[in-house]
Amino acid sequence: LSVAPHAAARIVTNDPATGVFALQKASPLREDDFEALPDSHFSLLVNDVDRADPEVARLWDVLLPFIPRWRRDDIMVSYAAAGGGVGPHVDNYHVFLLQSRGSRRWSVSLTPVPPHLEALRTDCPDVRVLVPGSFDLDRSWELHPGDVLYVPPRIPHWGEALDDECMTCSLGLRAPPLRDVVLAAADRVATRLGDDRLLEDDPAHLAAAVATAAAASSAASSESSCPPWHGIDHAKISDAFVAAAAKEVARCFEDIEHDVILAVGETATAPRRERPPPAVGPKRARRDVARFLDGSDPRVEALEVPSAEIIVHGRAAAGARAFFANGVTLAVRQEWEHLVLRLSEQRTLTTAEVLGEDGTPEEGFARLLEGLMCDGVLVAVQPEGERASAGTS
Repeated sequence: LSVAPHAAARIVTNDPATGVFALQKASPLREDDFEALPDSHFSLLVNDVDRADPEVARLWDVLLPFIPRWRRDDIMVSYAAAGGGVGPHVDNYHVFLLQSRGSRRWSVSLTPVPPHLEALRTDCPDVRVLVPGSFDLDRSWELHPGDVLYVPPRIPHWGEALDDECMTCSLGLRAPPLRDVVLAAADRVATRLGDDRLLEDDPAHLAAAVATAAAASSAASSESSCPPWHGIDHAKISDAFVAAAAKEVARCFEDIEHDVILAVGETATAPRRERPPPAVGPKRARRDVARFLDGSDPRVEALEVPSAEIIVHGRAAAGARAFFANGVTLAVRQEWEHLVLRLSEQRTLTTAEVLGEDGTPEEGFARLLEGLMCDGVLVAVQPEGERASAGTS
């Protein structure tokens, strides 16, 4: 899997004499990359294994059924020879470490390290390794097959393989980055404002200033060589204007719950790493959806959301429901909501559920299904013989 196209894999080595960790190679990997590795003190790490292997993806439901699907990031699988590891480090997310083969010793600090206090070794430029002594290792455990260790965000932890059979599955959770949510919400607010909304002086304030200047001018002595506006700093943006602008900007961000819901949904479902191109193109998607909606064509039994994909939903404006997948808001009409909701929650949809009583699904719903198939969010469930002969066009 690590040498497959579009794999997200890397090899990290560590020198037991100096304690230096180094990124030996990152994707794309080749099989001969492994021939040059030492007998010990190296690790191979592969991200998104749950997207490539349905059995690995089942670990989410087996180990963490209490975690909502939209909080699941990926399952990274690592192999390490004896002494191998990636050094003491912190993650920004919750992680559950399942020992699947061999043994590994985990040492952790019980004190979180905030980002501004994270001291990194300068002699490990390609690997984020904490400086020895910048944290205390308070607890240590040896994990064997079936053991799970939970590590909260920003907790220093360090895993060392104890044998040559060490394999660990890291189930990492995701949380939408606050910066991305703020930018997405602000972009929606700005788009709604348009180009014709300007920051203007308060008309009453400007009129008062003009009146004051006119009065001062008429009362000024004819011998005066200085106009009444002498001394004004023409290059300065006044404090009053800035204060008024701040109030206007704050007013734009009132009642933006709808914008925040959409921003959170899109950010939470956005792919974090490059993914392989979808196996289904537009032509194949149109064919499979047509077969699915036909009702009498047994070549497509149902549509389902693959185990590593998600369709997220949440309440939006006026109590309506919004749906998200692949980092975008889906265009779902109210009469389709119950069908897309079933895909989101049950992850499968049958022809009978779509056709209903009148047996005439709308063309727009078919286009929605085709788009989801092209994005890899939906797949057609076909009989065994049909699967074997299916193309990818």
